[in-house]
Amino acid sequence: MPAWNFKTRFADLVVSGAKVHTIRAPRKDGRLPKVGDPAYLYTGMRTRECRLLRVAKVEAVTDIAIFPTSGRIYIKRGSLNHRSGEGFLTEAENNRLARLDGFDGELEFFNWFEEYHGETFFAHLIEWAKAPADLLP
Repeated sequence: MPAWNFKTRFADLVVSGAKVHTIRAPRKDGRLPKVGDPAYLYTGMRTRECRLLRVAKVEAVTDIAIFPTSGRIYIKRGSLNHRSGEGFLTEAENNRLARLDGFDGELEFFNWFEEYHGETFFAHLIEWAKAPADLLP
């Protein structure tokens, strides 16, 4: 039963369904969520303001590497909302992923990841829903 906390700025996007995935660092114990697991999505965890945003089913778990200073994103395996092959995303795919993650575009996305995670971030892209129709290619 995975549970993830989201910063306040992302809460309404999770509730509305505009944010359809999260990018998380690997857990220290190495456990990954499994496709089909229910995911409990919160904001304000470990505070009095804790609020359950939604419960969703994990649809895909994909290895991802983000290189903010060079503006590159590498996806190891295919996923529901992104290309099916392995490799670096195009600029258009970067922008789409950034918008699905709750940012205005790739510049804001890369600036945020550089601020919080540095020059290189190896993580898991965990998807719980299909992309909204207005963000499909």
